[in-house]
Amino acid sequence: MLGEMHGMTPDQAFFDGSRAGFTKALGREWESCQARVVDVSPDRGVDSIAELLCDELAAPDGSPEVFHGPDGVRKVVALAVALHPPALAKPKVGQVVIATGGGRGVTASVVLELARRAPGTFVLVGRTPPLAKPLNEEAAKKQAREELLAAGEKPSPGRIDAKLAGPRAAEEVRRTMEDLLATGSRVEFRSVDMGDVGAVVKLVSDVKSSYGRIDGCVHGAGVEESRLLQDKDLKAFQRVFDGKALGGLTLAERLPESAWLLSMGSVAGRFGNAGQVDYAAANEALAQICKARPRSLHVCWTAWAGVGMAVRGGMQQLLESKGVELMPVQAGASLAVDLIAAEVTGELVVAGRLGNLVPKPNHSFLDSMELEGDTVVARYTLDADRDTWILDHSIDEVPVLPGVIGVEMMAAVATMARPGQPYVGVERVRFDKPVKLYRQQPTEIELRAIPLGEGKVRCTLFSERRSAANKRIRAEHFSATILLGTPPSVSQMPPGFFPEEPINRAAIYKRFFHGTSFQVLRGADSVARDGLAASAQVEHALIAEDLLTSPLALEAAFQAAGLHSMVIDGVMALPAAVEALWLVRQARDGEALTLEVRRVGDLYDVDVDGEDGRVLCLRGFRMVARGPLPERDRFQEPEEGWAETAFGAASPAGLPMDTPAIRWAEARSSEPVEGILSDEELADLRPRGGDKRVTDKRVSDRIAGRIAAKRALSSLTGRPFSALRVVNLTTGEPVSEVDGAPGPRVSISHSGGRAVAVVTARGRVGVDIEAVEPRHESFVREWFHDDEAAVHGGDPWKITAGWCAKEAVLKALGAGMALHPRDVRLRRVDRGALEVQLCEEVAARAVSMRLGAPRFELRELEGVLLVWVLFEG
Repeated sequence: MLGEMHGMTPDQAFFDGSRAGFTKALGREWESCQARVVDVSPDRGVDSIAELLCDELAAPDGSPEVFHGPDGVRKVVALAVALHPPALAKPKVGQVVIATGGGRGVTASVVLELARRAPGTFVLVGRTPPLAKPLNEEAAKKQAREELLAAGEKPSPGRIDAKLAGPRAAEEVRRTMEDLLATGSRVEFRSVDMGDVGAVVKLVSDVKSSYGRIDGCVHGAGVEESRLLQDKDLKAFQRVFDGKALGGLTLAERLPESAWLLSMGSVAGRFGNAGQVDYAAANEALAQICKARPRSLHVCWTAWAGVGMAVRGGMQQLLESKGVELMPVQAGASLAVDLIAAEVTGELVVAGRLGNLVPKPNHSFLDSMELEGDTVVARYTLDADRDTWILDHSIDEVPVLPGVIGVEMMAAVATMARPGQPYVGVERVRFDKPVKLYRQQPTEIELRAIPLGEGKVRCTLFSERRSAANKRIRAEHFSATILLGTPPSVSQMPPGFFPEEPINRAAIYKRFFHGTSFQVLRGADSVARDGLAASAQVEHALIAEDLLTSPLALEAAFQAAGLHSMVIDGVMALPAAVEALWLVRQARDGEALTLEVRRVGDLYDVDVDGEDGRVLCLRGFRMVARGPLPERDRFQEPEEGWAETAFGAASPAGLPMDTPAIRWAEARSSEPVEGILSDEELADLRPRGGDKRVTDKRVSDRIAGRIAAKRALSSLTGRPFSALRVVNLTTGEPVSEVDGAPGPRVSISHSGGRAVAVVTARGRVGVDIEAVEPRHESFVREWFHDDEAAVHGGDPWKITAGWCAKEAVLKALGAGMALHPRDVRLRRVDRGALEVQLCEEVAARAVSMRLGAPRFELRELEGVLLVWVLFEG
């Protein structure tokens, strides 16, 4: 148990940190041990702490380290990406610096880089003094061979190398001192056992006496002997622990308060590691000491390649086998000096891939995780033998991963990218292709989570499998932006008044493919053409115990919408996308749930309520038709026909906060306009005064654009077409009216007789559609900046997508071609992502309008690309 570091002395931090590091390492070493460090504010009483520890024993999140403040708030200790300090900054020249372990290895590399940038006085401290003259390897080997023979031992290469270890170490110290002198620095070596407190006290006193001051210290001394705890004795533990931890504590207490301290630590202290309980304890002790002492920084380095303890005694092989990426020497040394120059304090982890040193995820659908910068990568083996529930979700006898379980997996990995923040919802969900268990063989699932900012994490789900020909197949399936943090305040849909047209459970699952685990609907009570009311009950225990998203409640919403499509349209449809979903609370197993389903255009909104109020709200759910129902399975329409509407109209004024950010619709130029556009609107779209520039094709495009815009607006606001109007400003920018008042933002685009419109209730929006076709070189030179060539590579698909993005941005800014498309520069374009950089006048306009970063959506529609952009602000 740790105490909060504020107000602690280095001595207190030393003891608490040692216990914490030891504990985390035991959690790695003892397979059956679930270790957790609980950091408790000393302001809490003994009884309160005892109760808290009992609660932690039962806490399900598996977090290896948590903090409880005096306010009672529990926080998970987790990694967050820090900005790189200014590179190649110059530290103060002429400093007096003590460097323990500075004669060789990792610390020597740092000291040399510091001396190159800022020559000074360096006191190297170690157990091995330098050779007086360069080592003659051949002569030393010959002498070692002769000594072994004289002792009656066989002069094997291993024995010779063992005898040369000391001279080689001393030669490395000599070369380090020589290199330091070449920088113009002063250098001396002092032989000190860092585990001897008295000797360290004397060292600090002597250096201060000799040079009049001490400006800084790099503490890198230490040894590492990887063995399980059961194989260590007290002396072995002390050899590893004392020099690093006791020596570091003494330095922290004896160095002048004005001196900076850089502690060269290890990821083994931050995460724990099997076989390194002593090393982890020492490093975590130093981390806590540096938090308690001003001007102190402890760096939890990954292993360095080629130097240091990681290349001794098989440690490099051990770490690489665990998936740990080693640090290049020069990169590590340069960063260390950057940190010194920037006066960074506290504790930092510096690493690439950390392999299985990252804590194991505590979720039923995640087997492992690792970090790539601020991206969390998690994996799970989907296996019908373990995940027997998937057999209840088989289509044509092939098990298929339910989309709701995919959302659960993405939410789980998102909470690891932002630990301590609860899942509250999801937006921009795409179910692009199903994950199938072909021949019921296991499939590897990979999930990637990239934090986007406060409360948002973008997640993608991939699969990997082997084909029958043993070919490795990797595919992207689902993607979503997971919402974390404070649960939203969500308003209800318009009130529904449903006629009684019940459909029983047997009739539903006669047509659906779902097995027992996913038969969540109890029945539909009533149906109208614009929605239905249904009841449901879920049993999550049939799936797993530790679920975050109430997936079966979401499954009930999906199925209820699918049932409506089945009844009204006569088709079987599968999930394709979700604009937004908010989880208000978890649905309890066995709880009676009621659902209201509302269709607006081709999208569905669903509210799920339980015995204690709202469970979740689903908005903008889109499905893709799998095919028509067989004639025998069609639902019989009542004699008087289905009721046309069950819902009242939503208020267009002050759209509720749960209104989805985006709605879109399309139209064809050949479509009839009756019931959508009035005679007055048609007159506005036709040429006036014999304007010959307005061709019939242009008129038909305009009409299709208005139809698409009114469809999107009706979908967003719930208002009939008669209450909606779209007109153009003198700049050509379209604007909307709802019941005579200014309405949501709208953008329209045309291509090949097709029009697309996108509307938003929040921010600004722009859209463009274009046919994918080769573009002339002059077009690319005119509209694309030179540095975009590496992004699009001359690929017609990427050039088209990039041009759509440029046009969409300029439309969203209300500028059109008044601003230059070259100032919207591509930085990434592929079928999974589209990123741009706003430059010059475009950037200035976005800033003046106080807009956030652009967010793109890209879709392929029958030979054309559709790109829209949303600026929230």
